[in-house]
Amino acid sequence: AIGAGPINILGWHIVNNRTTITVVVGDQYNNPVPVGTAVYFTTTGGVAAPATGYVDAHGVATVTLITGAPYPTVERYGALRDPNSDALIAGDPRDFDGDPNDGIARVLAESKGTDGAGNPAAAWGVCDVIFSGAVETFSFTKDAPVDTLWIGGWAGMTIRIVDVNGNPIVPGSDLTAETTAGALSWTALTTGDPGSIEYGLSIGNDLSARKPDEEREFKPALVTVKLDSPNGIGMGTLRFVLVNEEEP
Repeated sequence: AIGAGPINILGWHIVNNRTTITVVVGDQYNNPVPVGTAVYFTTTGGVAAPATGYVDAHGVATVTLITGAPYPTVERYGALRDPNSDALIAGDPRDFDGDPNDGIARVLAESKGTDGAGNPAAAWGVCDVIFSGAVETFSFTKDAPVDTLWIGGWAGMTIRIVDVNGNPIVPGSDLTAETTAGALSWTALTTGDPGSIEYGLSIGNDLSARKPDEEREFKPALVTVKLDSPNGIGMGTLRFVLVNEEEP
């Protein structure tokens, strides 16, 4: 088994950012292999250091993946081979925006040994690491062409954040939302790992209903969203009108 933590790091044409690649190696009975068993690493982006790890008493080995050239592309992603058959390992980079993207490295770990019949064999696995880059698209849009919200009404909005390769920004990036009127579904959000390229936000009309002798009120609600991320910053504003009565 192989995994990366974090999966998404700031790395597209950025040198010396890092993540940890962890491998767990077991024998045919699901017990740890002997201490010191070697695990060999190959990556389609950056540098795995050291190139060889050695398992501990739990069968665990770790190395560091360091961002730098060669930067990961779709073509490099598909260049790794099965250590047993020498066939290309099937699969495409994870799809976040509709097609396979550059900026996703594939890391191969393999440990050489023998199979149940005593023949030479390799146990191996692959994992992905996103080399996230600068924000290319930050958009804040209404999910439907709604401008007026009556009491009890809600409207959905979508924040779309995409880096130069169509991948998500790094985990720990901060989104904040505020409005001049109404209630928001959230006001602060921190992106996860590997994250998403779209985030939903809703606004609701929480005005008190007008009394029969009161005038109808039209209250503007300006919703503003801000991004603060190592990938870059962004801001967008949408306008709604809240009415202090139920929809006719």
